[in-house]
Amino acid sequence: MRRLSEAEVLLQSLGVEAAEDIDLPTIACHLGVIAIRERRLDGCEARVIGRGGNAIISVNASSIKQRRRFSVCHELGHWHLHRGETLYCKSADIGDRDVAHAKEKQANRFAADLLLPPYIVERMAYAYRDLTVRVVDEIRAPFTASRSATAIQLVRLHPKPAMIAFSTSTRRPWQIPGPGVPRSLSVRPDLGQDTWAFNMLYAGAPDQPHPRPIRAEAFFERRGAERFRVTEQSFAAGDGIVATIIGFTDPKMLEACADGW
Repeated sequence: MRRLSEAEVLLQSLGVEAAEDIDLPTIACHLGVIAIRERRLDGCEARVIGRGGNAIISVNASSIKQRRRFSVCHELGHWHLHRGETLYCKSADIGDRDVAHAKEKQANRFAADLLLPPYIVERMAYAYRDLTVRVVDEIRAPFTASRSATAIQLVRLHPKPAMIAFSTSTRRPWQIPGPGVPRSLSVRPDLGQDTWAFNMLYAGAPDQPHPRPIRAEAFFERRGAERFRVTEQSFAAGDGIVATIIGFTDPKMLEACADGW
């Protein structure tokens, strides 16, 4: 049986059973956060300032609603997990980026589980045979969550093996594998030119409307990758980032990876 995260334990203690039960001001008050203020912030998305058992969270008023909600959850994570420590959250620390700082990773995971509780999202995910952007959009709507945050949770929770990869034109891609996908399987630094992600990054292509099969070697630089096919569905994730849901439809590929391929 899967162990509940700290955010899930908190939500269940408050009787949260559905997306509409997630009331961030009420949760914040329960944790001792007496106010959530939207204001202009330079260089950061949000911050929490506390004294004793009480705190105030400030969030960047110019960010979109989904971003503001995730940022509030991120700061609640710091207040719940790292109270008494001085932390400065840059914009790049909050969200689905490849964050190096361990405490920022912890706050991001707490935020994801608070905004998109796995014990709720998992029940919803099992109602869909495949993991697609359409499914992501249907599930994220009642939570007022971003595509990226929802896609990450679904990759972790959907019964079919998948990976979500994030690519930019300036740095190496990073990825989050779902259960059953070896962590050693990394997306190649130079995406294949026949990937939709490449065309989004360098040719201004729009979001990919449907998953499509593609040679595995377009994403994975391993000898013999041409023997396998995966599915790709890419979408814009903001700030020059393209997110790609990679589905593994050939179980022999994952078996080969597990055997050291």
